[in-house]
Amino acid sequence: MNLKKTNLSKIASLLNDAGIPPRFEPHQSQLLIKVWRMVANGVPVSQEQIALVASEINMPLDSATSFLRQVSEFDKSGNVVGLFGLSQNKHPHLFRSNDITLHTWCAWDSLFLPAMIKQSAKIESKCPVTGEKISITVSPTMVEKTEPVNAALSIVIPDVKEDSIKGVEEIWMIFCHHVFFFSSPDAANTWLEDKKMNTTVLTVEEGYQLGQLTFKELMNFV
Repeated sequence: MNLKKTNLSKIASLLNDAGIPPRFEPHQSQLLIKVWRMVANGVPVSQEQIALVASEINMPLDSATSFLRQVSEFDKSGNVVGLFGLSQNKHPHLFRSNDITLHTWCAWDSLFLPAMIKQSAKIESKCPVTGEKISITVSPTMVEKTEPVNAALSIVIPDVKEDSIKGVEEIWMIFCHHVFFFSSPDAANTWLEDKKMNTTVLTVEEGYQLGQLTFKELMNFV
């Protein structure tokens, strides 16, 4: 199915049906927001810190650790270094906020995360077709600057059931590895043309708006 003429609300609904994001329980949403902000500090988040956050929101520790195990990256000591899109590890999309260099799992993550952590970010990525550098500045409330001005974003609708996404690697494989910034819509369409997937190409601003729609329930906890 080609989604190029589908409106953003419909794309958000299709993503939600595919489990992006999963239907988080209230405690999970609170935990996600708090630990996102801790990851954004650029220092690994210890299990002791996780226990403290869980206690603050009255979430059983075993439930908190079980949830984080499905959506996090860990270092060798068991500290959280990446969480549902935001990472202290290297990924293709640089995300610099408060002079701290982080990365995001996919291009789209970098557009909705500033609202979640309440920090502006400077994003750098590379078009997988032309190799051109793409620079974007995003505040918690808007896209402030995009270079080149006609940069584009690919979005894919995974062909999965909402409850079938079980871990970080699966999120990467079915979604993140197909969602990039491009130097132009033509470059994006060239990259997507042989992919047998439900795809669309958006402007960067449309990508930001899609994030607000897709994650609107989670935004209630910001």
